[in-house]
Amino acid sequence: MIPKILALPLILLTIVTLSATALGDDSEQGTADANPSGNWNFSLYESAVTGMCPMGQDGSGTLTILDQGGGALTLQYVTGMQCDPSDVCVLFGACDGNLCAFSTEVTVDDEGGKVTNSAELTLVAPNHLEGVGSSVYQHPQGFTCSWSYMLTLSR
Repeated sequence: MIPKILALPLILLTIVTLSATALGDDSEQGTADANPSGNWNFSLYESAVTGMCPMGQDGSGTLTILDQGGGALTLQYVTGMQCDPSDVCVLFGACDGNLCAFSTEVTVDDEGGKVTNSAELTLVAPNHLEGVGSSVYQHPQGFTCSWSYMLTLSR
C-alpha cells in the first residue's frame, strides 16, 4: 500500500546554498552563518517520478524557517503540502557558512515505510532561492519510489 502522503513530494531534507555576495559577506572577514529565518512562499514544479508510484504534483504554498537559537533552525511547511503524518512537514537543521541543511525521516504507514526528502537551493537574490529536490519512499521489503522536482522560494 502506498500512503496518501506520496501523492505530493514532500521535503524532509533541504540544503540551502546561499550566495555570500548576495548576503553582503566581506571575504576578508570570512563567511558568517546564513540565517534564512522568516516566512517564504514556495513553488514546486517540473515534477518527475521513478518507480511504479503515482506522479507527484506541482504546487505552491508557504513555509516558515524558525531560528531556534544556537544555530539550530526548523523549517515547517504551513500551506500547500499534504502532511500525513504532520511530522513530514517539519525539518530540523543548521547552517554552516552559507550552506544550510535540514532533515527529517518519518515513518508514514503501518508497514514501516519511511519517507526521506531533499532539496538543494541557491540564493539568487536576498529574497529568492532556487534549486532541485527529491523525495524517496522506502518500504521495509525493498520497494522504493523516487520523485524529483524544481523548487523556488521567495518572500
